[in-house]
Amino acid sequence: MNPFISIIIPFFGAADKALLQRCVSSIREQGMEEGSYEIIIATDSKETTGGARNNGMRQAQGEYILFVDADDMLLPDTLLSCLPILKQYVPDILKFDFLRFSGRFPAGRDRLSESLLPYVEYPSGNDICSRTTSWE
Repeated sequence: MNPFISIIIPFFGAADKALLQRCVSSIREQGMEEGSYEIIIATDSKETTGGARNNGMRQAQGEYILFVDADDMLLPDTLLSCLPILKQYVPDILKFDFLRFSGRFPAGRDRLSESLLPYVEYPSGNDICSRTTSWE
């Protein structure tokens, strides 16, 4: 059975391996069942993020693809919170916002709150592109 989500992490040999390990650990600690996701650490001979992502997509077997940079981490329950949206609405694109913080999770946030997961439905990819003013 194919995984539901393929998580692609671009990574190059000179990058910080401790950050990559933190990233992978944050994915594995999401509480998703083994086999429901795959982690692909992808590289590119020219060391471009786009090339590494393309190489990762060629290997991906999941129904959905999630790109996570090696120096990022997922807050607890991020993916579990999204699964019902993915399964119910079967969107073409699901966009995440991000939080910037240093150290541990922001004060008082052991878990991801619902307020951090605003949901907007767009009928098509063209619609999201025409309504999105920034790809931050």
